[in-house]
Amino acid sequence: MGGSVEKILYTVEHEIGTTDGALALYDVLPIEVRRQIEMQVPEFRDILKRSGEHHDFTKRDWPEDLLCRKRNPSDEDWELWIWPHPIESAESYFEMYKDPIGKRMIRHHHERFDGFTGKPYGGYPGELKGESIPLGARIMKIADAFHAMVSNRPYRDRKFNILEALDQIREKAGTEYDPTLAPLFCTISLSVLEKIAGNGACSDSKDAS
Repeated sequence: MGGSVEKILYTVEHEIGTTDGALALYDVLPIEVRRQIEMQVPEFRDILKRSGEHHDFTKRDWPEDLLCRKRNPSDEDWELWIWPHPIESAESYFEMYKDPIGKRMIRHHHERFDGFTGKPYGGYPGELKGESIPLGARIMKIADAFHAMVSNRPYRDRKFNILEALDQIREKAGTEYDPTLAPLFCTISLSVLEKIAGNGACSDSKDAS
């Protein structure tokens, strides 16, 4: 991958996959839960969609070899690019939409449910944990992780198949992911997950595709 167009395509593909996964998870929430959410925020699903589409917006500015994970991140990369990106993307979103709810979804979509921080597997920006993390951010975190796992990445031999990715989400419920939302994500139909993942994601092949 080279050049700004390819970087944008790489980022947009992940934003679309994350958004589709987030909406699918929202849609399997019990109807009474969705009613309660929408009594408080009637446009919640629309905000979730819009913020999902913007959640990695400032990754377009990353160095290509970091964005595509062609090398391991340095300490400087963490400081300059990785840790700040949800904050910067949230600010960019707010400048565009003046929407504080979506801004918080984006800002906190890399927080861990258990509050653990620190590289390489800790949450960031490390301001919230548990149910203090906005619901939209907890939804987006699972969808973001799923799409990353089932996508081709240069830093690993192969992508996860769908069942492997779901196993990871189940195993990390209560630590990385909301313990109620994680098992709900695993109830999304295989046909929907295949569409989110793209062709070949549920293959059992051990080869990178």
